[in-house]
Amino acid sequence: MNRIQHPRRRYGASRRAALAAAALTLLALLTAGPPAAAQPYTRTIANGQTVVVPRTGHYGLPASESLLIEWGGELQGRGSVIGLGGRVQNNGRLRAYTGSENATAVGVSGKLTNGLTGLIEVTHLYVGTNGEVTSAGSFLLGGFLINPSDPLTTVCAFSVPCPGTGFEIDFKGSIRVVANAPMLNHGNAQISGTLENAGSFLSRNSTNTSGRVPYEQTLTVGRDPINGSISGALIDNSGSFELQRGNTLRNFSVVSNSGILTLAGGKFEQSDLGELVNTGKLVVDNGGQLNANRTPGYDTLGNRFAAVASTGSIQVRNNGTMHNGWMTRVDALGPTAATLSVEQGGTLTQGNQGLLAIAGGRMVVQGSVTGGEIELGSLGSNGGSLLISQGASVDVRSYRQTDGALVVNGTLTGQVTLSGGDLMGGGKFSKINGNVFVAGAGGGPPQQHPNCGNTFFACFRPGNSPGHMEINGDLTMGFNSVLELEVARDAGGQLLWDSVSAQSMSFDGALIRVLIDPTAPGVSPVGLNFLSCAVSCNFAGASFEVMGGLGGEFIFDDVGGLAFSLAPVPEPGTWAMLVGGLAVLAALRGRKRPERPAVAS
Repeated sequence: MNRIQHPRRRYGASRRAALAAAALTLLALLTAGPPAAAQPYTRTIANGQTVVVPRTGHYGLPASESLLIEWGGELQGRGSVIGLGGRVQNNGRLRAYTGSENATAVGVSGKLTNGLTGLIEVTHLYVGTNGEVTSAGSFLLGGFLINPSDPLTTVCAFSVPCPGTGFEIDFKGSIRVVANAPMLNHGNAQISGTLENAGSFLSRNSTNTSGRVPYEQTLTVGRDPINGSISGALIDNSGSFELQRGNTLRNFSVVSNSGILTLAGGKFEQSDLGELVNTGKLVVDNGGQLNANRTPGYDTLGNRFAAVASTGSIQVRNNGTMHNGWMTRVDALGPTAATLSVEQGGTLTQGNQGLLAIAGGRMVVQGSVTGGEIELGSLGSNGGSLLISQGASVDVRSYRQTDGALVVNGTLTGQVTLSGGDLMGGGKFSKINGNVFVAGAGGGPPQQHPNCGNTFFACFRPGNSPGHMEINGDLTMGFNSVLELEVARDAGGQLLWDSVSAQSMSFDGALIRVLIDPTAPGVSPVGLNFLSCAVSCNFAGASFEVMGGLGGEFIFDDVGGLAFSLAPVPEPGTWAMLVGGLAVLAALRGRKRPERPAVAS
């Protein structure tokens, strides 16, 4: 990008490069020698004392020494380099002076502890190999002060190039932010070691008031393989980690989140061998983008390596976007429910090779999902679920389910295959655009009546309200599958029943069951159209069952579909004979259940 300099304060790229090179050279000298003893400190900056490092000057603390900055004391850089190779306890201030020409680089190859009363406020921080920074106080990096009373972060409102500042963590180096402590970043970052945040990390840009494009900055975890990959780079967040607009986190290694990670207009870009492990809460907020890509790869069992592995919560909110280029897993492994929600106005897209695997987790779609494939199953005792809300859409190449529940209240496009679990609708707006195959895997333990909800059985409940399911394709149901059709009355007394429409239907080996609510029968027979076929219906090999109510009669039409004549409520004078007849029938059924139940009862 074009870098714009403040008209009164020139700070060129060559100057920054010279400072960084000088810092690295100084650090190489400082790391020699034994570490400092735990106590006492060999140097002290007392309360009320300020040590100024002049422009182009160096301040060096060898590994054999230690430094205490007391509360009220200050180590101040003015366009200089500060190298800390020994142990440092900062209870006062370690900061750069005002003005972009006073940009100060601090290099740490020893151990720097920023206490509760401490303030670190520098334009660039370098943590070398085996260097450690632990902060419980104020921690501000990047940018420049313009006025003495300004915080370091106000400069981005001017035309100084904030992306030229920030922090770098070398291999085996670390920055640790303790619980409840803040860390504010206004620059670029290269993380080749570890950034551990248990407090509150915020990376943000201010508006460019000159009217030009707002500044952008990048935090990189690991290294682009083009420049030579490295291993061991890690962001470990157990607190609050937020990327605001203009901030991009590029992950080539591992980002682990057990706290709250928020893309508040910021971007998370993952590629190559990068992995995002989420056990906490990940929020893709308004304007935020989560691009989860990685180089395709498989383990020794043939399972895909995951770009995103989540046992926590992922929320894609209004105007937020998530893209899955290879493999995203939502697994119920943690103490809380694993969820992925695409809220109204949110978007989830998948690449041609994209696979979203839900194992015992829960996915709720109120916005839109497009591309790739979805797999749903159970994990232990946890059955997975996918709910497509009214007005929402899921458009994928294929949907496969081995267990759990698929609830379509909106629109699902793609080929649907169920070898276990439930397929349910929720009313008159349920629609599937594609062919639907329902056949349980079978081979499991003996099935208990009424089968639905049992492992190895697949159950289709089109309304679950009752309601209607529209299938713009063919419906094929085979062995170990059940089609449940409800008949009931609503609160106003209106008779409702489930129905399905499709191009063609086949029920070879399937059970068609009618569930009649006790309130459903009226005073006269009622004809109910359950199944409607545009081309043909094939009921050969199907079995039929009626549960509840007073039964009825199935009416078959191999061209048009399946109807049902609901038996009316008997006259009062016939109740005694009816009760006696039902008792005899129940006793007979208890002795031996026929292979194919009668179609009339």
